[in-house]
Amino acid sequence: NGGYCGASARRHGAMMLAMATEKRLGDVENVGGLVILQDRIDFGVCERGHVYQTTIQARLDGIGSEPSRYRVLPSPEEQKKTIRVRVAKNAVGKCVPGVPLHVSIEIQALMPGVIDSKLIVQSEGGEMEARIRGNVLDQATFKSLTHTNMKLTSRSLAKAGVRRVGVVGVGDGDWDLLEQTANRIALPIGATVATEKVQGGGAASLGLGLEAKAEPGKKLTTTDIVEELLMPEETEELVTMPGLSAAYWDRHHQCMKIDSALQRNWVVDPTKTLDEMLNKTREVSVERLDEIERKGCVTS
Repeated sequence: NGGYCGASARRHGAMMLAMATEKRLGDVENVGGLVILQDRIDFGVCERGHVYQTTIQARLDGIGSEPSRYRVLPSPEEQKKTIRVRVAKNAVGKCVPGVPLHVSIEIQALMPGVIDSKLIVQSEGGEMEARIRGNVLDQATFKSLTHTNMKLTSRSLAKAGVRRVGVVGVGDGDWDLLEQTANRIALPIGATVATEKVQGGGAASLGLGLEAKAEPGKKLTTTDIVEELLMPEETEELVTMPGLSAAYWDRHHQCMKIDSALQRNWVVDPTKTLDEMLNKTREVSVERLDEIERKGCVTS
């Protein structure tokens, strides 16, 4: 390790950050990756022995001189995938047993590395809409920001407006479909999800709560819920989930699990422009280096 002055360290760190960010944000595959994540989620409304299911159709419109560079999915068949989400008979909110939902996602690539997506959920109970807009950062990009001599932490980047996809919340003006769905599916039996206000959707909500009642003297289990709502062949189909690497059925815990790979993309706070994010991140990095210097440590 060689030491050098704090000013040089700050300049070097800012330059490294700018180079790493500029290089990776131009990668069109970042956009396609997010589309693939969104395309793996579907909502279904269940009643005894029957499952209503819908399929999300993801569309990516490339705007630019080379639209062919925007690769969404490897084949047309892969553009429609279904994941069945189990919902107890006494589901709450706008979503009620026996009423099918139509879920669609429109995703538009404004430029390489930038997405604008709209989630629309329609049923007889109403319609809700949520939007996600921001700059996409993949895992390699994030590592380049955190594994430099600046040692930026997740908390530091969050202050700069860089959030992991699985952490973006309604309060930020975004709605992460993946995390919300995973949380709902993994709820313990007897838990109820309150209706949520999603930006652009007002009081409308999906309301996919898990709530069920056991017979007197019998303890209700998740397995009972699944077997009660699904036919045996449907349950087995949930277990296998062929071709869906983004989600799988956990036999032991009897719940749908979202693949950990889905946590590897990061999205910039849509309330900030890319320049604002970079400037703020540089400020955070300078603060971090100043803190290191105050402790008498200098890195190279």
